[in-house]
Amino acid sequence: MNARMTNVIVVGNQKGGVGKTTNTINMAAALSELGRTSLIIDLDMTAGATKSLGAPTEGWISSFELLTGAEDAEGTIIGDNEREVFLPPSIHLVPSSRKLAELDTFLASNPWVVHQDLLL
Repeated sequence: MNARMTNVIVVGNQKGGVGKTTNTINMAAALSELGRTSLIIDLDMTAGATKSLGAPTEGWISSFELLTGAEDAEGTIIGDNEREVFLPPSIHLVPSSRKLAELDTFLASNPWVVHQDLLL
């Protein structure tokens, strides 16, 4: 098996409107121009990156299912070869959905969740 070097870039801030989505999409586009593949995981319940990339916020398995363990990571990815969504070349997406607004309630109501292990 060939070893692949993977870099992880995380863009986050509690405050809205500071450019997280814009910077994330622009970094992915710049990396695409360099021949790199990027995966954007949209964890914003307003689905900013999902909407900006033209993906629907409903009808897809989303980051909510990924975070709750209902789906594995591979099952949540929309690739740049998807027929219903035209993503830029080499940019893949784990879309967001409105269900993320229910994440706190979901986690609080499930006894299997170890709260001190969560990054909130």
